[in-house]
Amino acid sequence: MSSPGPSRFSHADIAAKISAAIGKPVSYVNVPPEAAFQAMVAAGVPEWLAKDYVALLVKVYATGAAASVTPVVADLTGKPPRTFDQLARDFAGVFAGRQSQPVG
Repeated sequence: MSSPGPSRFSHADIAAKISAAIGKPVSYVNVPPEAAFQAMVAAGVPEWLAKDYVALLVKVYATGAAASVTPVVADLTGKPPRTFDQLARDFAGVFAGRQSQPVG
């Protein structure tokens, strides 16, 4: 059981939570920036957008900006955020490829 409210966890933790929600193993794979760029372009993303998106991700992770926990969800919605465990359960069908959007 996860604790309510904002929390931090790794990509491996996220994969484990999705695995628990869908009942299948999910692993985090650290994709190098150049491979991410090539995959985006191969999927039809314009090169300029793929380049800028990869650069943004590299900067976000290099500066630690993605590690921050903020109260923004509660501030914007006036409601406490759901846990990632709940989000993984809500989107289990999407993560498992059984549906295109969550039910409800």
